[in-house]
Amino acid sequence: MKIIIILFIVSFSINAQVIGNLDPSYGNQGLVIEHSINNSTIHLASVLDSQGRLLVLKARSSGSVYDLWVYRYLANGVEDMSYSPLVSEIDAFLIDGNFTLAVDSSDGVFLGYSNYTCVAVNTECQQDIFIKHYNNTGLLVGSQTIAFDFGSTYLRQNDIFADLVFIPDDFGNTGKLSVAATVDFSSVFDTDFGVAMLNVAPDGSLSYRTTFAGAGKTTCAFDQDIGHSGIGIDKAKAIVLEYGNPIEIIIGGSAFEGNGVNNDGWNLAFCKLNVLGDLVQSWSTQPLPDTLNDVEILQDMYYSNPTTDVARLLVAAKFSTGTDNDFVVGFYHMPASQWIFDTTFGTNGWATIGFNQLFIGDTNDIIQSITVEPGQPDISISVVGNIQWQDNGIDYSKIAMARFDQWGVPMSNWGVNGTRVYDFSNNNKTTVKDMVYDSNTNEFYLLGHYPNGMVDDAYIANISDKSDIIFKNSFE
Repeated sequence: MKIIIILFIVSFSINAQVIGNLDPSYGNQGLVIEHSINNSTIHLASVLDSQGRLLVLKARSSGSVYDLWVYRYLANGVEDMSYSPLVSEIDAFLIDGNFTLAVDSSDGVFLGYSNYTCVAVNTECQQDIFIKHYNNTGLLVGSQTIAFDFGSTYLRQNDIFADLVFIPDDFGNTGKLSVAATVDFSSVFDTDFGVAMLNVAPDGSLSYRTTFAGAGKTTCAFDQDIGHSGIGIDKAKAIVLEYGNPIEIIIGGSAFEGNGVNNDGWNLAFCKLNVLGDLVQSWSTQPLPDTLNDVEILQDMYYSNPTTDVARLLVAAKFSTGTDNDFVVGFYHMPASQWIFDTTFGTNGWATIGFNQLFIGDTNDIIQSITVEPGQPDISISVVGNIQWQDNGIDYSKIAMARFDQWGVPMSNWGVNGTRVYDFSNNNKTTVKDMVYDSNTNEFYLLGHYPNGMVDDAYIANISDKSDIIFKNSFE
C-alpha cells in the first residue's frame, strides 16, 4: 500500500526577501514526501518538460529488485494521476548506478539505465544498457538495448550506462539520442568511454544510427595508468551538447593515473565528437601540477548555449584533500577552437568550497549536480550534493547547496557565504540525488530520500530563488 504524505518539517518566522527557502505554494509548504509502509521508495532522476511539469524516476523495493516508475507532477506539486508508466525491474545491486531522464520535443521522456542480461537465471550475467522512450501520455513508444561487448568473456562485457542527451531535429525529421557509457575490455585494467548514437523516428521508435562511426557505437580512451602502460581505467559520467554548426557532443568522466601519495590518483577527462563519431578533441587534467592527494572525480557537467549566453563548459567534481572531499567547480571556455580553462574563474579556473558540522573539515562533501541560471553577461552557478560525517560511530548526511557568481565567488545573498544546508528528515540522514532548475519560475527542485524506520521515504523539495517569499525557515 502506498501513502502519499506531504509534510513541512521546519519552523519558520516572518521575514521578507529571503531566497533559498522552501516555497510554501508548492505541495504542502514546499515538500512532497512519499511514504510506503512496507517498501522503500527512492528518487533517482528528474527533468522538467516544456509545461513546467516535473518528471521523476522512482524506485520501489520489492525483494531482490526495485520496480522503476516514471511519475509526473504538476507545477503545484500535485501528482498527475493520468501518468505513471511502470518501466521495469532492476537488480537491487545496481540501484546506486546512473539513471537519466531527458525530454523530447513533444514532452515525451527518454530513460537510460543499466541492468543485468543473463543467458539463464543468475547465469553468465553481464550489464547492458537499456534505453526507453515514452510519449507525453506515458505510452512506451521506443526501446533499445545497447551492448558493446568488447571483452573476451561475459565477465568483461559489462557496459555501464552513464548519461544521455537528446538532439532535436529542427526540420521535423528523425531526431537523435546520444548515450554515454563505460565499457569493458578484456583486461581488468581496461575500460573506455563508450558512445552510442540512436535515431529517434517520428513515431518514437529507436534504432542505431549507422552513420555514426559505421555501426552507431564508438569509444574514446585516455589510458593514463602509469602502472599499466597502454591501457587504463576510464569511466564516463556525463554527456552534453556543444551547440554550434554543426552540433557536437562532449563526454566527461575520469581517467585513472595512479599518481599521488597513495598511488590512487584520477584525472578529469573529456572527449568531443561530431555527429559522425569522429573525435574532434580530447583533453584531461593530467598536465596540471600533481597534488599530494591527486584524486579528481567528475560528477556532472553543464554547457551554456552560446545563442543565449557566452559559451561555457562547467564541470562539477569531487576533489580529495586527503581525509575528505570538497565541492569543486571547474570553468572551461573556448576563445579559439579548443576548450581550455578560464583562469579568471575562481583560482586558475577552479572554485572550491567545503562544509563542516562538528568542527572545520569534518565532513566528506560529495557534489552531485550542477546547473546554471543563464544571464547576459552575468550567470549564477548552483551545485548541490551530500555532506557526510560521523558522530560517536553513527553515520549522518545532509544536503548542501552552494552558489557562485560568474567569477567563481560565493554569492553573499545565498545563506552563509554562498552555502545552505538542508535536512528534510529531521534526523540528519537526508540524501539528495538530483537537482533541476526552472528558469521560468526561478525555483530549484531537489529530489532524494531519507530513512524512516525500516524503509526509505522519497521527497521532492521546491527551493525558491525569488526574493518575495515571506517565510524564513530554520535551515542552516
